[in-house]
Amino acid sequence: MNCPYVVNYYFNAVNSVSTLLNGKSLRKSIVISSLGKKQAYSGLPDPDNNPRNGKKKIAPNNKKKGLNSLDNPMLRGSFSLVLTEKKMDFFDSVAKQAFMEIISHELFSVTPISEPLNTIHLTTDPGRLQNGRPGVYIIKHVEDGMCIVGQTKNLKRRFNQYTSRGTTVSPEGMNRINKNFYAAVQQAINKGLAYSQVFQRYVVYTWVDQDKKPLDIHNSLVLRNEISYLEHRLILAFFECGLCYNLNDTFPQLSHAVSLPPIPVIADTTDVSVQKSQLIAGPHKSKPFKIGGLYFYSKKNYIAFRDYLNEVERKKFLAVSSLRQKLEKNVGNLSADIRYLTPKEVLDCKKNNLFIKLDRLKKTEKAEKN
Repeated sequence: MNCPYVVNYYFNAVNSVSTLLNGKSLRKSIVISSLGKKQAYSGLPDPDNNPRNGKKKIAPNNKKKGLNSLDNPMLRGSFSLVLTEKKMDFFDSVAKQAFMEIISHELFSVTPISEPLNTIHLTTDPGRLQNGRPGVYIIKHVEDGMCIVGQTKNLKRRFNQYTSRGTTVSPEGMNRINKNFYAAVQQAINKGLAYSQVFQRYVVYTWVDQDKKPLDIHNSLVLRNEISYLEHRLILAFFECGLCYNLNDTFPQLSHAVSLPPIPVIADTTDVSVQKSQLIAGPHKSKPFKIGGLYFYSKKNYIAFRDYLNEVERKKFLAVSSLRQKLEKNVGNLSADIRYLTPKEVLDCKKNNLFIKLDRLKKTEKAEKN
């Protein structure tokens, strides 16, 4: 791959152009049959397969298409600037093993009395844990074999997001989830089926250390590219055999790492429009806020503080999603009990060491005990 950049530049994987597979974009989701009816592209079970007890298998030719895709080296060009050949070989083997395991699981019909499906950790997953772990996952429709492939910093939270957003019939729910997957969830619900009866969750790989503690994906360029490489390998494999909801997904391209400019410090003002402009901190930076007489510099500090409390005290503080709604509602309202801080207040809190930090809490608790 020709690249005009010098060796010591940093790159980020970003989604900018449609995925190409052998020169064709990921848009061949539907074909027209001889009867003029729409059918899912090559994702149907083998017609020669006589199902027993409602079970059926994916057609062997579809397995072959997916495996051929996993032998295609097309993704390597983009990632070779960051990942080594050894790393890419390793994640190719993970993708192949995960693909074979998921394809081997038989499809079956679901009724309203069917048992709910538990999350399955594939043999490729070193963590075998999902709460708070970053990883690549697949959610499969057990009746037709269609899959959605994704990556996340917190697997359990992502699975919960799919459940809550997918089962909510609203334009907002559809816009915050893969639209093809959302439509499939609604179709299942209309049949009187529960989400957990129809959609099987698989954990392909989790990024953890030897103690199964989560690795810091956010601050590692290499790890972010590892997770993207494995995700897109699986997207292409399931797409090629006609079993992927990610029909309009994107191919990871490389660009310069972007750093957000610091927030300008402006004199305090009562003008609401100026206050709102001061509060813009960029998409990846938390805005300092207050709850009653407590001050938090970031959402991370708030979560640490809330988790530190006992169960009774913890209930007095809002969950992060509810907190965010309160903060957004109270923008510009300086008398609100829960609101963002002005730049001047942020400086004052820093100067007087008012921001709640977990290490400071522990020191205070230790001093009180002594």
